[in-house]
Amino acid sequence: MVCKEDVCQWFRGLCGPKRIDLMSGLLQMCLPLEIRFIGSCVEDLARKNYLFLREAEIKANDVNEIRRLTNMLDEVTRSKLNVYLALLHSNNSLCSSLLFNTLTCVEPLQEYKKSKTSNQITLTRLAEEVLLLYTMAAYHPAFSFSQRHVLFERLDGVHSFLESEEQEVGLQTGLLVLVSRYRIDALVVHVSNRLALELARARF
Repeated sequence: MVCKEDVCQWFRGLCGPKRIDLMSGLLQMCLPLEIRFIGSCVEDLARKNYLFLREAEIKANDVNEIRRLTNMLDEVTRSKLNVYLALLHSNNSLCSSLLFNTLTCVEPLQEYKKSKTSNQITLTRLAEEVLLLYTMAAYHPAFSFSQRHVLFERLDGVHSFLESEEQEVGLQTGLLVLVSRYRIDALVVHVSNRLALELARARF
């Protein structure tokens, strides 16, 4: 039997993209009346932060503001995109089209990896941010079916990229372990030979 406390604890430990993916999947399985009830509950919860997020919500649905967000490789731009996608109205197709163009105009992970400043730690953080952006956009109702299809393809591409990076890092780690073992074995042999030589000299 599934324990509610265990499920809640497991959910708290998930990263943002996995939480959104899970919640969206669960909502798809709900009945119409359940959806309406959940919608009322979400509406009440959202009202608590309405004033706090009001200014950001206005910007998220302002075409002129969205037009400024063009560089996916810029950390500030990605941060704004995350906030604006969360606050984008479900019927704002104009802003969603602009956001779609920004999200799909480049392959941020491949572009960053080609740059001279690329390093594994920053690449991992960038991948996590891009994964969240594509997950939010792929499930957002403001985007058209065809746009969401492209975003899901991009999402799969990020997952494939991360898997290949993990395999590459694992291969590099394995090679380092083998080299370290070889060096240790060589050192042991060298020390053993020296000891044997010293013992032989001592006898004579």
